[in-house]
Amino acid sequence: MENKKVIMVGAIESPREEEKYNKWYNEVHGPMLLKFKGLLQIDRYKILTANPDQPRYFNIMTFASQQDMEAYATSPERMAALEEVKKSWPEGPAKVTFSGKYGLIKSLKK
Repeated sequence: MENKKVIMVGAIESPREEEKYNKWYNEVHGPMLLKFKGLLQIDRYKILTANPDQPRYFNIMTFASQQDMEAYATSPERMAALEEVKKSWPEGPAKVTFSGKYGLIKSLKK
């Protein structure tokens, strides 16, 4: 099996305490997740034009391979980050409205 990059995506409704959430994700949660070696990057996007029919945030986590993404699910790094979420956000930071896992077909670059 070829080792191609894979992504895990998540669409998120407006988080509780948006400014606090973004600071926490960028400075605490994201860096904790990135301690997992096979997680190459996390890209976070915010909708440009508010639309009640679309989630406000979209996260893309890029893994080196499908094997890395599968190992991430039960990794100590992810488990530690989930425990930290429970402490920082007992009611949960935001509602995920969609999530999925995708494998790379082809990269087209300029």
